[in-house]
Amino acid sequence: MRLLKLLPEQVMHYWPDIRACIEVAMPPYVVNNSDSMLYIQEQLLVGSIECWVAFDPGVCGVMTTQVVSDPVSACRNLLIYSLAIIGEHSEDLWQLAAEQMRRYASAKQCTNIIAYSNNEHMLHIAEKLGADTSYRLITFSL
Repeated sequence: MRLLKLLPEQVMHYWPDIRACIEVAMPPYVVNNSDSMLYIQEQLLVGSIECWVAFDPGVCGVMTTQVVSDPVSACRNLLIYSLAIIGEHSEDLWQLAAEQMRRYASAKQCTNIIAYSNNEHMLHIAEKLGADTSYRLITFSL
């Protein structure tokens, strides 16, 4: 089991597969169109967003993250922007990924790891890993 952060040139090599994973796991407040995907691709290439691939033993998931700073408090957090599971994997992979992301977030001087989800299965996994899932993103579409 491994979780690897891709380099920008690796992102381009696997872009069609990465794009498909991001599209199915995009936050609900993002319009899924070619302009949005082009901008996300640009952010991956300049390193503003990171792309992680989970292997167990083959590719079983793709995650994107970004260090964000709250504009009011300046608190730094690691945002899990998207997460798509695309293959069979052991439950140990979740623990491994959580531990690795905690180390990465700490190294980036983050206070928390944050994510938005309404997927009951993902919320259950997050709770098993010790996350507080009581807060949810509330959206009003315009």
